[in-house]
Amino acid sequence: GGWVVVFFGINAYLVIRKQHHAYAVAEQASILKGKMVDETSNISAVHQYGQHAYEREYLDSFIEKYRRADIYNWWLSEWILFTNGFLIAIFIAAMLGMSMLLLQQGSITIGTVVMITTMVIGIMRSMFFIL
Repeated sequence: GGWVVVFFGINAYLVIRKQHHAYAVAEQASILKGKMVDETSNISAVHQYGQHAYEREYLDSFIEKYRRADIYNWWLSEWILFTNGFLIAIFIAAMLGMSMLLLQQGSITIGTVVMITTMVIGIMRSMFFIL
């Protein structure tokens, strides 16, 4: 019970911290799309005035802003997945370790250990990508 509270608490904290960066990626994508639409709708003026290099550099700056925001957001997502994996590994180790200890003490049977292992694997699969 306590592990679940810690797991969800840490995940909620990390997702709230990441939310701003996800919005920044969406905003940069929207700006970039708007600039590209503007560029393509005014392509005849670009050709007429020979501003190809200027327009390329202009769009490149927005592409770079989007790329940086997206990479940082991806990096944060990977850290959240790493954290989830680490917390789940602790949970699995604790459950299996406790099961083995109780089995050695004779408090539970091997069937109970198999049931606990099956349940832990099911929990692990459902919680890894939870948030």
